[in-house]
Order: sequence, then C-alpha cells, then structure tokens
Amino acid sequence: MFIQSLLLVALALGCSCKPPNIVFLLTDDQDLLLGGTSPMAFTRTFLGEGGAKLANFFVNTPVCCPSRTTLLSGTYPHHWHTIGHPSCMHMNVTDYIYQERTIGVLMRKLGYTTGMFGKFLNPPGMAPYCHGTELLPGFDTFLAMCNTARYFNNLFTRDGVKFETGDEPKDYLTSVIGNATLEFVNASLSSGKPFFAYVAPHAPHVPATPAPWYEDVFKGYKAPRTENYNYSALDHHYVIRMQQPLSNEEGEEVDLLFQNRWRTLLSVDDIMISLVDTIGKYGELDNT
Repeated sequence: MFIQSLLLVALALGCSCKPPNIVFLLTDDQDLLLGGTSPMAFTRTFLGEGGAKLANFFVNTPVCCPSRTTLLSGTYPHHWHTIGHPSCMHMNVTDYIYQERTIGVLMRKLGYTTGMFGKFLNPPGMAPYCHGTELLPGFDTFLAMCNTARYFNNLFTRDGVKFETGDEPKDYLTSVIGNATLEFVNASLSSGKPFFAYVAPHAPHVPATPAPWYEDVFKGYKAPRTENYNYSALDHHYVIRMQQPLSNEEGEEVDLLFQNRWRTLLSVDDIMISLVDTIGKYGELDNT
C-alpha cells in the first residue's frame, strides 16, 4: 500500500520526523455527476481546493461490499471471491489471510493508534463482530455499524460491546459517528502518538434521512435534468429498455431524494469542520 511504502522509505532514509496523522473519510453512495460534493462547502474548499485531487482514480468493483473489501485490503475482488461460503456479496471477508492484510492491521504495525467509526462492511460481513465476539482486525478502538439503511435506532458494536441508539436528535447516525471520531482523535493527540482514523458515515445512502436541524435546507431544489434523465432507449440494456417514463409524482420523489441526500452530507461536512478545529487546537494540522 502507498502509505505503508512511503513511511518505510522515510524510515530507511533515517528520517526522524513524526509519522503524519491520517484521517480517511469514506462516504456511502456519494456522486460527482449530480453535484454530490456541492453541499459540503468546507470539505470541498479545505481538501478539494487546498489539497490534491485524484483525476485518474478507478474503483474496480463499484458495488457495496466488494468495493469496501478492495479498499480495506488493497487487493482485487477475485482474490476473495467465494460461492456458497458465508460471505459479504460473495466476498470471503472472514478469511484470516484477508483480515491480516487489511489497512488497520498494517497501520498498527507501523506504530499508529488506529480507530474505525461508521460502516466497516455490509451487515453479512459484520456477522462475526455483531453476532459473535470477534473484534475488528487491526483497530485499537472502533464504533462499527451492525445494520444499514436507517439513520436512527441503530445497532453498533463498540470495541466488542453491542449497544443500540434511539430516535432522539442526539442519536442521529452521522452525529454519533462524528462524536466517537472526535473522542478518539482528542485522546490520540493528547497521547502524542500518530493516529489513523477510518471514518465511514452512511450518508448519503438511502433513505437519506437528514438531521432534524437540516430538514428545511435546500427546499425547492431539483435534481439535475441531465440528458439521460427520464430517458428510455429501446436499443439499450434490458434495465434501461424496460424503464417507463417517470410520472410527475415520481419526479417529485426524485427531487425530494436529491434534497435529502444533500442534507445528509451537511452532517458529514460538520464532522470535517470539527476534526479540523480539534486537530488545529493541538497544532497538528500540518502533520495530518
């Protein structure tokens, strides 16, 4: 992996510099084509304009668990493909060899304090941790989702202990993930050890329920009407060929989902604002 290789080169050259802290933020089903980064004003400015952009980046298998499996391990899906085995969308994520090469394990070997917060894998891949007694491989502390597709009343495993949240504003999923992340970052910075924070909110995945305090933002916004909006083509794939034109009511539902996706991303932006503020107070922004 690039991060591991870079740090090993620094060690080989006798660099006495402190390894950089690393925050890895992973959203769920966020888009670029429909302006998915637009509501995240702070993140877009701080990282997008103030950092580097990967203009030639490819996702090998852009589907749920296979995609997360490749990201966590730096390998192609065919390495872990299985049929008939208890799996996560045909990914054998319980394989010991797979678990030992995931990013948390590698970062901890490099001396990092490691933390994971949010969606690690889809529910089938979380069975050993949510229905069993196993701990997430490589993470010193974690708050991992056991369910998906809801933003309140969630089940988590926190360092191996299961607990559920309710339906109060304080239980909003992205806020719970963000608060746990900040607690970890504060503790890590206080200890002086470099940290690796894997932060994976569920937003803007459906049902894209916004935080109560953002429910009225973006009212009246409409989903972009691109050239392929509400388009059916008889010479295309079956899924496209059989798509019936949207009714006016269905078009309004599309617009509402578009608004709610943007609203959920405001809470992700809040995580970034709080993280940058916290890291800045410790004087560690230039080393993160």
